[in-house]
Amino acid sequence: MDEKQKEKYIRLKEKNRKNRLEDAWKNNLQFEEYISALSSVRFISNNENQYILDEIIKLYPISEAGHIIWDDFFGEKLVSSYEFLERFVNLSEDYYVIWDRADLPIIICRLKSIVDNFDDFKAISFSAFIVSLDFKTMIEVRGFGSLTLGRLK
Repeated sequence: MDEKQKEKYIRLKEKNRKNRLEDAWKNNLQFEEYISALSSVRFISNNENQYILDEIIKLYPISEAGHIIWDDFFGEKLVSSYEFLERFVNLSEDYYVIWDRADLPIIICRLKSIVDNFDDFKAISFSAFIVSLDFKTMIEVRGFGSLTLGRLK
């Protein structure tokens, strides 16, 4: 196989991998029901995914297990529940949602939609990050819906 064929083969494999991932979440009934319950939602392209993840890694200390190391976080940290989020953040703003499952896409939606459908949100994945579009506010959802909210100074 020459170099040109090898490059073409690699691009084709990558395209097939992306298509399989997309098909996987399209067949996830819980995720589809959750998405349809949201007032508005945008899906992030694969190109943007990497930029978003890179920004989060630069700004927040993340463990090998994929959780925020809150003891190493240099900002304001609050522990709350979703019922009290409105005390700390504007629910009418858009946020990224990043699941702990690689087969689910990053989405953008209103924080109010997440709060209004929080039981369905928790059913999709064991943990997730809800991040403001400017990356200054991070909400980590873990386990059975416990929240830790962090704000960069």
